[in-house]
Amino acid sequence: MDNMDTITKTISLNSYGIKNSHVHYQLSPSELSSFALSKGQAIRTSSGALSVLTGAFTGRSPKDRYIVKDELTETSIDWGVINIPFDVSVFDQLHNKMIDFIAGKELFVRDCYASAHKSYRVPIRVINEYSWSNLFVYNMFLRPEVNELYSFEPEWTVINIPSFKANSAKDGTRSSNFSIINFTKKIILIGGSGYTGEIKKAMFSVLNFTLPTNFNVLPMHCSVNSGANGEVAIFFGLSGTGKTTLSTVEINPRAMVESDHNSIVSIHDHGAGGHLNCLSELVEETGGNIDLDKLPVGDPTLSDKEIIGNESQERMGLVISDNDIEVLKRIADRERAPMYDVGEVTNDNKFTFKSKSNGNTPMDLDLEDMFGSSPKTYMHDKSINRNYSDLNYKSDLFLDYLEQVLQLESVAC
Repeated sequence: MDNMDTITKTISLNSYGIKNSHVHYQLSPSELSSFALSKGQAIRTSSGALSVLTGAFTGRSPKDRYIVKDELTETSIDWGVINIPFDVSVFDQLHNKMIDFIAGKELFVRDCYASAHKSYRVPIRVINEYSWSNLFVYNMFLRPEVNELYSFEPEWTVINIPSFKANSAKDGTRSSNFSIINFTKKIILIGGSGYTGEIKKAMFSVLNFTLPTNFNVLPMHCSVNSGANGEVAIFFGLSGTGKTTLSTVEINPRAMVESDHNSIVSIHDHGAGGHLNCLSELVEETGGNIDLDKLPVGDPTLSDKEIIGNESQERMGLVISDNDIEVLKRIADRERAPMYDVGEVTNDNKFTFKSKSNGNTPMDLDLEDMFGSSPKTYMHDKSINRNYSDLNYKSDLFLDYLEQVLQLESVAC
């Protein structure tokens, strides 16, 4: 990740109206991490990862995402509670306020690409207030080769200033945080929130508009992979439901499920509710003992109960047999994918979190006390050979069919 050739190019932000700023351009991950650590904005975890507190926002704020409504977008966007219109002149006013706010400040700038296919690739310049936000950009977007940087011309600009708070009474926003996309000026303004996922989602929104409009390409909120015989699977789902995990070929639960020997006993996504929600439902029928010391923790100041409730996106929990865990570990090591063996199934109908290092037991409950007698649905796999007749459809209704598919929440979000 940190094998970067020396970059001698420097840039000025004067053309953006940003005066007297101290610009750090295209820094390496180690340099960005060092800045965050030296400024007390982050800590180094036991695994070597950087842990950052993003402030009040640990996720996106969809009600504070706006799109500038102008001649380009007025009749091209489905306006409503998802795509909230923003006035052109108010955008310009807020843009100027942000530019004035960051004058003379230390800023971190990165040139990168969105969209892997070169025919649709979008060059982006991201201007960050914090080095750790710029590190996120380094990880999230495609990196130009060093020789590409000297002729790099950004098509879009993202200005990300978490400490800048909007005045909702004057700036046209609902609250102090905002993410605003201007398709005509090709500028994205993000302020009031340290959650870096706003940067990613804003650029995804740009692609969701420009790919169909400019290239007749349909983007979908999904992941894709191919099976052992080359057949393709598309995984749809809301954020945090495991699309990335399920589609990653090398550490692929799909491949395990489709193999003659399915080693996965139970699987659950790790989203809202954190370790407690994910791990307890994995062993709902049996019970389990979780070693508190083995759970991935980014912040050493967290209490035992805060660790139990700690949540993260793009992570899955698995129950797998002892005989198969080494195979999964080898795959995880090869792909540099974090994997944690955090506990065991007990078959005693109890669910326990316990620290082996200090003996603390923040949770030790009977499963009956946790789940009660809630209704259960049992599903059994059964292979059925089906012969389907050819699809009956009308070509002239294709756009109607497409609109119906795009209205599905799991496809459109």
